[in-house]
This record gives sequence, structure tokens and C-alpha cells, in this order.
Amino acid sequence: MRHKGGSITPRDLTRGPRRFRENPDLAEAELQRLVTAGQGHWVNQLAGNEGDRPTKLFCLNPARPGDETYVNPEGNADSVAVASKSDGANGEGEWVG
Repeated sequence: MRHKGGSITPRDLTRGPRRFRENPDLAEAELQRLVTAGQGHWVNQLAGNEGDRPTKLFCLNPARPGDETYVNPEGNADSVAVASKSDGANGEGEWVG
């Protein structure tokens, strides 16, 4: 989803992976699961034209430090990217350090 701009509607998701096709309730539930896990948030978009309905848009949250995979510099082929020192997640799923 991030490579497609980081946002999607439940309807868009029903046009993607087979398990969501013809099942908009499952698509919205899966996106809500990501919201609950702190991976994204909902944005309510107003209708653009007369007769259109408002749209509920899921947006991925920005990547946190350490969430990116970087190309390893020469001589460092066995390294991995890690987040800075952290004591873990707080009760809302946000990392604290």
C-alpha cells in the first residue's frame, strides 16, 4: 500500500487481493485492524461533486526510524537497520524511548 501513495479506501481494497473481493465489510474491518494497531488512521473526505458520497480513506502512518531497509554499504553486508533505544510501546501502540 505504501508504494501506491499510502492511502486506500475500503472499496479500493475490494479490487485488490482476492479475499477482499465482493466483501467490503471484510476490507473495512482489515483496515480498521491496522488503525487499531497504530499503523494508520482514517480521513473522512467530503463529497467532491453533487450527488457523490463522502469517502472514508485509510492512510498509513509515516514510517518510524528503523522501519526502513537501507542498502548496505560495501563491507557491511550483514548489518540490519534498527530503531534507536526504546523501552517499547505505550498503551496506545506508540513507541517510547
